[in-house]
Amino acid sequence: MKKILFCVSAVILISGISGCAHKTALPYPKVETVLTYNRPLDFIYLEILKAVEEIPNWELSNTEKSAGVVVLNNSEYWETFDADKRQAVLLIKSVDKMTTSVELAPESQSVIGGRDIIDTIEKRLQKYQK
Repeated sequence: MKKILFCVSAVILISGISGCAHKTALPYPKVETVLTYNRPLDFIYLEILKAVEEIPNWELSNTEKSAGVVVLNNSEYWETFDADKRQAVLLIKSVDKMTTSVELAPESQSVIGGRDIIDTIEKRLQKYQK
């Protein structure tokens, strides 16, 4: 009886692990969009912080204005197996005195919800777009 129970448990465990591995291994389309605005970095940075508040399931985690970085955490994905889905890093760069670019960092371009982040920022800042 113990052998049968062990075999059944092993089969369930293996199929569960392989199901999770398959689920997390799915490729997500990269979001390589670079948004460009005709406003200074300070202005765009502040507007992005406001836009982040409108994105469902994403919370502001860390900001570093001098480096032009905004880090977001996805509150929907919190398990260890979903670590690659939890964080998105936005890069805000000054192109020149009156031009600023916004994009997802290369490591965040395939994060689930990346397209929603970029779309929300684009919608909020469309009047300043070049």
